Amino acid sequence: MIGGLPCSGKTTCAKEDYPDHFLIDDPVDIDRDVLPHIERDRVVVTDPYLSFREHRAVAEKFFEDRGFEITTVILDVSKSVLLEREKLKGGRKEFITHFKLEK
Repeated sequence: MIGGLPCSGKTTCAKEDYPDHFLIDDPVDIDRDVLPHIERDRVVVTDPYLSFREHRAVAEKFFEDRGFEITTVILDVSKSVLLEREKLKGGRKEFITHFKLEK
């Protein structure tokens, strides 16, 4: 699992560091976006909500209950860098400005 605020590089990290994994990028609906793909041997999930301890704990339990060995990566990028990246690619500025990463 890779967490971090929007524009922190979660998807880029997943594609570059885990090319042999199936990418579930910012899932919205567990039944539609996650469940059909968890039968695969290697899955990487990126999600800005994994920036928060409570959400991480729920996700970790979900995958542990299904027999996955979990590695969690949290990308901690300064807000100034996040906002610069957001200007270039668009995104969720309100998420970046209103929330703080929980390690």
